[in-house]
Formats: sequence, structure tokens, C-alpha cells
Amino acid sequence: MAIRLMKTNDLAEVKRLCDSFHWPYTEADLARLLELQPNGCFCAQDGGRHLGQAIGVLMRDTGAIGIVGVRQDWRGQGIGTELTRAALDFLLGAGASQVKLDATEMGIRIYRVLGFREICSIHHFSKRIPAQPVHPASADMSPALSLDQVARLDAEAYGVGRERVLAALARDSEVIGIYRGDEIQGYGMVRATAEPNGIWVGPMVSRDADAGRELLRVVIDRLGGHKVRLGVPEPNQAACRFLEESGFSLDFTITRMYYGDLEPREDPRAIWAEAGHEKG
Repeated sequence: MAIRLMKTNDLAEVKRLCDSFHWPYTEADLARLLELQPNGCFCAQDGGRHLGQAIGVLMRDTGAIGIVGVRQDWRGQGIGTELTRAALDFLLGAGASQVKLDATEMGIRIYRVLGFREICSIHHFSKRIPAQPVHPASADMSPALSLDQVARLDAEAYGVGRERVLAALARDSEVIGIYRGDEIQGYGMVRATAEPNGIWVGPMVSRDADAGRELLRVVIDRLGGHKVRLGVPEPNQAACRFLEESGFSLDFTITRMYYGDLEPREDPRAIWAEAGHEKG
């Protein structure tokens, strides 16, 4: 078994492995991550067989690791640990002072051994939205939204500038902003998943609960007839309550973890929807 850098022609196998886990990534999602950080994406192979993968993306002094997965028939041999270590070593060597990831119950033990610590739970919700609008939207949806405005607001929530990630996500997403007067109060992105009529909501950041709820109402009304998915940090109880009251189901919960001596800088209460630092 060997760990090597991921290449464009590996993406079909990466997609097949993600599909086997029921992770609804599209080909565009995976290509975007490889384009963002080609020297931080790793594959495990044995005799030409794709066994697993992990990606690391650097955002200034913060790193994120994602899409860590190993074929079921090759688990228990340390491959997931080696893939994660390869991404972690790359990020630390590239200047990251802190590295974050989202862990399933199966992965927490591995990440603790590597030195990661828990931040909070991330609840993943879903709902098939009725075809007819269910919320009367009253937000000021200014057409003047710029990526600079989005990036400044996003940095307030995540504690790091994610300009490269946001610009890449915006190419494949509809970007929605909410304003009070000329001042942006929140933004959200929506894009297709690999599921039939599937939509991913996130990232979505808001300065306060009123703007966050209004953004979610606007998004829900725009997505009639679609299966909508999003993740919400557990400390954002206002978002969790809104989704539960709107008929969303809690599908599963994962754990956000971090590596490094610095305390986490993100504000989970400002994050209203996401998949992770590097995935949106």
C-alpha cells in the first residue's frame, strides 16, 4: 500500500468511494477541492486499486481536512490514519497553526490519537421541500452582493479569511445576501448534490438570529420540490430550533475537532449552514 498525491484521473474512483458511503458529492465538488489544493490531496493505492483518500486545504494560517474515507474491506489496517497524517503534515508544513476536521463516530478515535480535540457537534438536517412556498419572505435581497462583502462577513464567523474557498464555491452556487439598508447581515450559498433533485445549503453566515432565520426562509421558498441538506453547529440553537420547527429531520451528528495550541476562533452561533471549512 502506498500514499501518493491525488491526480485528476483519480477523481472517478474517489467519487465511487464517496458514493459507496452515501456522501452526495458531485464531480464538481471533488474537482474543486483538488483545484484548490493539489499538493494537499492524497490517495492510498495498492496494486492500482484505490483504497481511500484525504484532502487538506490551507486557508491562510488555518487548515481543514476532509473526505477521509477507506474502502470497507481495507479498514482496520491504519490506512485512514496514514491518509489523515499525510494531509496534516502537509498543512502544518505549509504554515497552518490550527487544523480542523469533522469526525464521524468511527473516526474520532483515530483523530484523538493524532492529537485532535473536540470543538462541538455538527447536526446534519434534511427535508424534501414542498413545491409551494411555505414562508412569506420579507428580506431585502440586494443584487449588489459582492464576493468581498461575503468574505468579510464569513471571516467574522470562521475567524480566518476563506477567500479562495468562497470564490471556488461561488462558481457552482447561487449566492444570496440579506441586507439592512446598505449593510450586509448574512449570506448563503446553495448548489446541487449528487442526489436526484438534491440541494446543499451552505455556507450560510449571519450576524444575528433574525437575519439567519430570514435567510433560511428565503432559501426554503426557492427550493420547492428539492431534497435539501445542511449541517448546523450544535451551539447555534436558534438555527436548530428553526429547522426542527420547519419540519427538517435530524439525519446524523458528527464532531468538529481541531489540532493545534490555539483555541478555536470560529463563532458557531454565526454559522447557519455548512458542510465544513473547505467544502462549504
